[in-house]
Amino acid sequence: MRACLRLKTIPKIWNEEVLITPPKPGQDQRWLKNTRGITLSCTEGKLLLTILSTKISKKLGKKKLFSKAQAGFRKVQEAVAHVASLSEILKQQINNKQNKFAIY
Repeated sequence: MRACLRLKTIPKIWNEEVLITPPKPGQDQRWLKNTRGITLSCTEGKLLLTILSTKISKKLGKKKLFSKAQAGFRKVQEAVAHVASLSEILKQQINNKQNKFAIY
């Protein structure tokens, strides 16, 4: 992994994934809709991405480069609270017959 960081490259096999489709129990296995899609990824690649993601998040957090509005995919942040707040605002606007606009 150190070589990956030093050389700024990763082995091609780390980008490969395998899709398996085990059947749902008690379902007709001839139909794709009755299977579960599971993607198997390279463990080393996932580990490297986790390490890099953690380091980047810590550095951005220390430098206060995250917006206060950014909660998703961050530790100790609650995206659910943001969704609840948005839901409450929309309810108030509906009750007050105000226009509603949302960008996602």
